[in-house]
Amino acid sequence: MRGPPRNGLPRGGGPSLGSWALLTDGTWLWHADLAHHVEQHHLQLPPDFVAHARTNGWTPPPVAPERLHDLAAHG
Repeated sequence: MRGPPRNGLPRGGGPSLGSWALLTDGTWLWHADLAHHVEQHHLQLPPDFVAHARTNGWTPPPVAPERLHDLAAHG
């Protein structure tokens, strides 16, 4: 993720819109184009998500491979 976002949303490196790519911090899971929808379409995020991202300095921590496997298996 790159620098602190203007709107409090962690940002990736500019995925294509409609991307099926997912990002995670091990707790939350979101589509890679979420920042676009917040910035351009004023999508409101859950306050818990914003608070969690802020607590982590807007940068997702490394996620253990086992956790990624669990997320993929259970959504």
